[in-house]
Amino acid sequence: YTPSAGGFLPFYILPPPTIKTMLDKANCNGLTDEEAAMVRSRVGPNLLNIDYPWWFVVVLEEFCKPFHTYQIFMAWTWFNFGYWHMGLINVSVFTLSGLSISMVTYLNRKQLFKIVSAATNHTIMVKRGGQYVKAKTTMLVPGDLVAVEGGLVCADMALIAGQAVLDESSLTGEAQPVHKITPDKSQGSALFSRTLGHKKSTILAGTTVIQGSTWDQSGNPSTVGLVLTTGPATEKGKMVAGILFQEPARFKFDVQVKFVVLYLFLYACFMFWLTCYFLAEDPIYAWFYGMYVVGTAMPPLLPSVFIVSVGIAASRLRPLGIMCTDPHRLLAAGKVTVCCFDKTGTLTNSEMDFRGVRAYSNGKVGELKMTVTRGSTIEKAMASCHELSKIGSSFFTIQHVKNKAPNVKLHLKTETLLGTAVDMKMFAATGWDLLQGDDGNVVSSPDGTRLAVVKRFEFDHHRMTSSVVARDESGRYTLYVKGSTESVAKLLAEQPGDAFFKAAGEDSRAGFYVLALASRECTAQEIAEITMGTINRDDAEA
Repeated sequence: YTPSAGGFLPFYILPPPTIKTMLDKANCNGLTDEEAAMVRSRVGPNLLNIDYPWWFVVVLEEFCKPFHTYQIFMAWTWFNFGYWHMGLINVSVFTLSGLSISMVTYLNRKQLFKIVSAATNHTIMVKRGGQYVKAKTTMLVPGDLVAVEGGLVCADMALIAGQAVLDESSLTGEAQPVHKITPDKSQGSALFSRTLGHKKSTILAGTTVIQGSTWDQSGNPSTVGLVLTTGPATEKGKMVAGILFQEPARFKFDVQVKFVVLYLFLYACFMFWLTCYFLAEDPIYAWFYGMYVVGTAMPPLLPSVFIVSVGIAASRLRPLGIMCTDPHRLLAAGKVTVCCFDKTGTLTNSEMDFRGVRAYSNGKVGELKMTVTRGSTIEKAMASCHELSKIGSSFFTIQHVKNKAPNVKLHLKTETLLGTAVDMKMFAATGWDLLQGDDGNVVSSPDGTRLAVVKRFEFDHHRMTSSVVARDESGRYTLYVKGSTESVAKLLAEQPGDAFFKAAGEDSRAGFYVLALASRECTAQEIAEITMGTINRDDAEA
């Protein structure tokens, strides 16, 4: 119970942890078994409790709906008057329609049950009492330290050590793999927010780790996650809850059909009263004849027409891999004429080509060049100021054969770059190579020159910039900033002249994606802050 909210809220590490508190937990011993048991008694096991769908229960729920009850009652009316053919036709139609919609509902619930229960059969390495032990994912609790290894993620967690690459397509719809990093140490007093400022450090349940932790000789993982929420409180749990308990859709048809049904109901009641009034001498006959008149005013097979059409539509979508958890919404989907998507990269060509660079100095803008001058400041900025990472590594498999020595094979995965199309094209234009490391990236030029990226500030949508601090082989630290022309211009010690903005505007109107690059050397004080990891982004980009 949370007094400030005036009600019950899902359990979370309260108060919300600060960045410093979270990062310090990477070196602690984790929860003990007693502490984990205490937390589990409050939040429950790490699973989504969904009952297995039983066919009989689904059918019973369908035929207990008001219209099916009305149809069954009207069928007995037909039989009482001897209209056996009409009664059998009515029974056959609404039975077939009810069974068809029940089958669709049953198969969808069964598929959802398989998806949800699949995550409960895994094990994970969790730190308990200073040692990493193997435990079932259902035993995780908020506050646990876990090794982020390849496979399905079973809880929402914050990345507090190392880095990882995740596939979030099943949860967020992101088509490209996402690179996750630890929060910035300079934001030590800031509260961790999964949805606002620290998405790059949040690992959500239901996603898949493509590249995760490696283990050192002492048995410690390179990538560690702090469990934030488990079970129904995770983003996956909220999504499943939204599927099971959907908000009713309100359409104009649903609002108007109520008035139509009300009018038919009042008309049927009047005709029923009128029939009973004239046939009052025989009440039983008057009752059944009156119900016959009601059936004429309100046809019992009218809802079956919609139900059968929904069942047929759902059966056509199933072979295409399209699941519908609420088949009745297909009626509304059939009226859709225009669809709007925000994932434009998945609908259009996501590729782009490198056009060239312009140098600006002494108030003059140079000509557009297709190639970058080797060893220039622009080349070093393009080679280091990005958010690229590599996927792929080598691994061993051991095949044990009876009465023979184990067969050890070395497998090499092809290393590929991961990142946005802009960064990949910009980096490819330099001809440099990216060397992946747990403590950052090292870029190497064709002639052997190397730059070590010791600090990276990710792209910020409010600042419209990203920046890195790179150390060259001589030990000199340089800050490189990349972003929109307006944002980078505001950071310069001397504001650029009109020629700078004129050239940028002309290139933008020509259809080019224009970015600005700037650099400066770091002071001795900044180098000390970089070494300790306490440098602030505002001070670095000032």
